[in-house]
Amino acid sequence: MAPKLFKNTCATLCGGLLALALFFSLPRPLTTVRAQEPDELSYTTAQAARGRSVYAEQCASCHGPNLDDGAFAPPVTGLEFRTKWGQQSAEPLFTYIATRMPPNGPGSLGDARYTDVMAFILEQNGSPAGSRELLTDTVSLNTMPVPRWPRPMGGGVTRGLALPPGPARSNPLDKITPVTDAMLTRPPEGEWLSWRRTYDAYGFSPLKKITART
Repeated sequence: MAPKLFKNTCATLCGGLLALALFFSLPRPLTTVRAQEPDELSYTTAQAARGRSVYAEQCASCHGPNLDDGAFAPPVTGLEFRTKWGQQSAEPLFTYIATRMPPNGPGSLGDARYTDVMAFILEQNGSPAGSRELLTDTVSLNTMPVPRWPRPMGGGVTRGLALPPGPARSNPLDKITPVTDAMLTRPPEGEWLSWRRTYDAYGFSPLKKITART
C-alpha cells in the first residue's frame, strides 16, 4: 500500500473511532418510566352470587345469615368491619379468610371458593361490582387498592335491615273536650269553665263536699 494511501486510511479510521468515543461519552437523556398502576379491585355479580351460596353453607352458622347477626363470630359487614379492613389492600382480608376459615377446616375450601366468598362480602359492604372477576392469587390482590366501599363517616343501619315503625305521636288537643255555649251557660258541677264559673259571677260551686269549714 502506498504511504499516502495508508496515511489517509489511518486518519479516516482514527476519526471514526474518535467520533464513536465522543458519541458514547455524551450524557444519555433520561427516560421516563411510568409506574404501573395497581389493578382495579373488581368482582362480578355472578362471582358474588356464588359466594353467597358458599357463605350460607360455610359461614352463616357463625357470622349469621345477614353477616352481622351471628352468635359465635363478629360481623363481616358494617362500619366496624369496613374500618378494620378498608384501609389496606385486598390481600390481608383474603389471606385471613383463606387461612383461618372455617374454624373447623381452615383452608379447606380452595382459593376459588374463598375468592367467591370475598366477592360476596365486598358486595354486601357496598363495594360496586365490575367487569372482571376477583383474582385468586395473593400477589395480584396485594397490588390492588383498598375496597371501594363507603368510607367510615359515622354510624348507620345495616343494608336490608327493616326498622320498626316509630311510636305514634299523640295530639295533645285530642284530650281537650270541646266547650259549647250550653256548657258555659250551665257548666257541669265539677267544671269551672270561665272566670267566676258562671255568667252571674257568683263564683259558687255546687259540689256538696266543699263547705265553709274546708
